Amino acid sequence: MNPEQILARMRHEHGVSDHFAQRFLPLVRRATKTSPDIRQRILQLVERSFERQAARRSKLPPIVRFTAGDARLVARVARVLHSWEPAPWLVRWTGESA
Repeated sequence: MNPEQILARMRHEHGVSDHFAQRFLPLVRRATKTSPDIRQRILQLVERSFERQAARRSKLPPIVRFTAGDARLVARVARVLHSWEPAPWLVRWTGESA
């Protein structure tokens, strides 16, 4: 297997992003040009990194999805806020010009 295929297999196996996997490409390329013993140790190191990344990702909170009702509410509030102008005291307090 070439280095790209090795990383693709690990990436799919552990469910990490392509961006994360690509950071290891130079190391995996080097591993493929060394002795089998060193290659195995390097690839084990990369695999452990993938395992840790997958564990970190599994602890992240789920992505919040908006319902259609949420979207309508946001649209209504946006229409009101779009024409809103802050009170003069608020402009002075924030230090911004009107």
